[in-house]
Amino acid sequence: MKYIEHGLGQAVLALEHRKANLPSDDDEDKHRIQTIIDAEEAWINGQKFYFLVDVNVGSWSGKTTRSMADDAGCLNFYNYVYMPFSQSAHSTWYHVGRYNSRLSDSPLNRLIWVPQIADRSMDIWNLHLAIKYLDKTFSLFDEKGLGRLRNSNIHDWVYDEIQLRFTEQPNSNEPLS
Repeated sequence: MKYIEHGLGQAVLALEHRKANLPSDDDEDKHRIQTIIDAEEAWINGQKFYFLVDVNVGSWSGKTTRSMADDAGCLNFYNYVYMPFSQSAHSTWYHVGRYNSRLSDSPLNRLIWVPQIADRSMDIWNLHLAIKYLDKTFSLFDEKGLGRLRNSNIHDWVYDEIQLRFTEQPNSNEPLS
């Protein structure tokens, strides 16, 4: 129930933002947007009256993501996969400090961090992690959804493709694909 309440609150919040930014000078555009707002309000009202919906900008469950991962028995996944990718997605200092900043070269402000776009080669570790978890996802779907043995082996295919691309010598007359 908390999940639904939170989702309805997010819908109300989004609509209030949309209402606050209705165009005032373009009647045709304002009418189109108002039609969308009315449809969204009707969807919300079909579940709970719009004016009775609580807007909560926190977690729908009241739990942290870490505690949910612990409850689900996948704390290692949370620690080693979710956290690093989440840091990148949300532009936290954990990511920005490592990949998009450096210490200043100036002797006047040597300990100040300055912005920088890192000049880095391809990070094969992140590719490895993405392939690993895509493979686990496909294998779990095979097992749970299709009732067959886990056998995705997407990682073998990707690694074979990488090996093929880096070892084949392109014909000088053919364009690279």
